[in-house]
Amino acid sequence: MATRIKLKSSTTASATPTTSDLVDKEVALNIVDKKLFVNNNGSIEEIANAVPNTAEVTASMFAADITNGPNNTWFVAKSGSDTTNLSGGSPRGKSQSTPFLTVGKALSLATSGDIINIASGEFQETFPLAIPDGVTVKGAGLRATQIYPTGATNDMN
Repeated sequence: MATRIKLKSSTTASATPTTSDLVDKEVALNIVDKKLFVNNNGSIEEIANAVPNTAEVTASMFAADITNGPNNTWFVAKSGSDTTNLSGGSPRGKSQSTPFLTVGKALSLATSGDIINIASGEFQETFPLAIPDGVTVKGAGLRATQIYPTGATNDMN
């Protein structure tokens, strides 16, 4: 779905980040005060705190894509494409609606902590497939997702 959030934090009470602390669209959390700040086009804005807060978080305060954690989830489906970016420049493979076509493409971008979700179907791949350390690969089911080598790489592991 998205790119990684660059989160900065402080354990100093009443500390507020400055524009020299956060570049545009970066997020900072004051852990002691339980306040969340964002650099919104050169203006530091408090967007959440522990007390009732009427501030509104808008999409323009953040980069185009946000994840709910430090790692990426990649998607592969027969309806996908192995182009790295969509026509608008957003990364491909990060949602079920914009999957990669091959497992190999997703593996080439995955790093430790990432998850690759492979939809049901038969996937003919160039072997060997190297799964990076710490990457989880999940199929749609025991017999729903099948991966097999191309004819030219049939004798590879």
